[in-house]
Amino acid sequence: MGANRFLICGALLAGLNATASEKPRLSESPMTPDQIEVYRVFLSSYTNGSKAPHLNLAKRTSALELSKEVGEGCLKGIDLDSSAHPDSIVHEFDSKTPLRQHITIVDPEEQNKAVEENDPSRTMRRGTPVNRAVSNAFAAGLLTLSEVAFDKTHQKAVMSFSFVCGGLCGHGATLLFEKRNGHWKELKHDCGGWVS
Repeated sequence: MGANRFLICGALLAGLNATASEKPRLSESPMTPDQIEVYRVFLSSYTNGSKAPHLNLAKRTSALELSKEVGEGCLKGIDLDSSAHPDSIVHEFDSKTPLRQHITIVDPEEQNKAVEENDPSRTMRRGTPVNRAVSNAFAAGLLTLSEVAFDKTHQKAVMSFSFVCGGLCGHGATLLFEKRNGHWKELKHDCGGWVS
């Protein structure tokens, strides 16, 4: 009987580890025009509509992981359509995807090496002045966009982003959008964010 308990516990732990380590799969279908438009609206807002700064955008989206707090907060009353699986599917950006100017689509693993090399805490220890260290870190930073989840009426959307420029250099948030008169607009709801 004791041996059976160990076998069952082992099988359960193996199952949990397999689930936790499963990576989101790459979608076989392209991004939808609405998904691309939400990204374009975000990028325009993120850079305050300016033609600069240059951004290094991860070539692959991340899965959208919504915490319970977000669901009970800014998404309260919004019935998300989970049939698109934004929590387990990702897409790749194509260099032809019309997002905005001054964006370089990058391999995140390679860009993370540049982020580590330009981490302000590292470069300032080597004698780089603070302003230049921060400027270099931002120039090497990596912007990652999550999948977009739409509500069942396809009039609201939610996504998250992260910008990492070092161990203690970065920020991110979860954002809500609404389609008005056929165009997506970012709503000024507090869906939570982080800064390091």
